[in-house]
Amino acid sequence: MCGASSFRGREGPRAGEGGRCRDSCGGGIAAGCGSSEPGEPDAAPETNEPAVWDPCEELPDDVIAGIGFDPSSMEREIAGVEQPGWQICTWRGERKGLTILTTVTRSLDSLRDEADNVDKRSVAIPDPDSQIWRPAHSIDTVCEIMWPIGDGAG
Repeated sequence: MCGASSFRGREGPRAGEGGRCRDSCGGGIAAGCGSSEPGEPDAAPETNEPAVWDPCEELPDDVIAGIGFDPSSMEREIAGVEQPGWQICTWRGERKGLTILTTVTRSLDSLRDEADNVDKRSVAIPDPDSQIWRPAHSIDTVCEIMWPIGDGAG
């Protein structure tokens, strides 16, 4: 079972410029369950906890570099602090950052409906049920694109 995935695009301002939020994320990344056979998900290990897709492990360095981020800048979690039920991975580029989060513990609706989220709307990519919003506390620099995968959200 895989959860949902989220891209948090962040573009930092240069001196004298305001930040701006991009409404789309770099092409070429698709989240999902991994497998050695194309089109077939891996068998989930036997555990009481649902499997959460790990972007740090599953996304190849060439894909990260190909969309403008430095693979060697990868950081897990949030400031090195584990977030139970989530897999979180961040990469930096010259003027922007990318954070990918996955979970099976929260629904897409519960994340979208958090009080701090504004400018909520539906988008068709990467999934027909994708949603985009901005956190009010960082409206000029962060946008989040989220879509369901399996039973979770992220």
